Amino acid sequence: MGGIFTWPPAEKAQVYLEYRVATNDQLTTAQLFVRNQKSIYYKINPDTMAFENHSKDTGNGVEHRVKMGSSERTIGWVQTDLANQNMLSVQKVFKAGQYTTYHVQENPGPIHWQFTNEQKQIAGFSCRKAITKLKGRAYEAWYTSKIPIGNGPWKLHGLPGAIIKAYSTDGFIHFDLIKVGGEKTFPQFLKIQDSQSISCEQYLKYVQEQGKEIAKKVQSKLPRGATFSVHKATVKTLETECH
Repeated sequence: MGGIFTWPPAEKAQVYLEYRVATNDQLTTAQLFVRNQKSIYYKINPDTMAFENHSKDTGNGVEHRVKMGSSERTIGWVQTDLANQNMLSVQKVFKAGQYTTYHVQENPGPIHWQFTNEQKQIAGFSCRKAITKLKGRAYEAWYTSKIPIGNGPWKLHGLPGAIIKAYSTDGFIHFDLIKVGGEKTFPQFLKIQDSQSISCEQYLKYVQEQGKEIAKKVQSKLPRGATFSVHKATVKTLETECH
């Protein structure tokens, strides 16, 4: 497929970073492989339950609490090529009664960082602080020039060194470096033709429609003739905007 970059099999990473990621009330770990301005980032899924439905009789009816997840082991895949300004993220959206895989290809572009004079030691590294806004959230990041890479966790990039700690100022997500290594083999690239291509705007639209999709799924699990109403459907995503 045109525009999708590849690496030869078994190529080694120059730097391997592991992060603890806290987001959306969930704690997990993420891995970042970096080589020559190219990177692969993904999270380890801590909960492979794809659909979970808990019900409770309140006396005024039955209350259902539905939890939707992904059954795959790795989630949140982002592959980036800063030299060629390519970024590909793989997204899961609950649609038509099941999770559907889409990929969003975009130009990472420059992130406009504001550099501060703040410095401190984090995880044994001397770090400097920078701030920015990306995809609808404001971020603060602490980076070190001791690891001279411009690729960072998720879609954060463009700093003069590895990100040791980063977080959105609204508290939605935190990245904390917990391990640094090298000589790791790059994982195999995904088969892009197996997923469907959509724009970032389409992805966010589908995400907001998941409440209705979940309602359809729950209705299909209820006894024949039973009905229910949705009082609240909360969908939280790391991206709230596309720029």
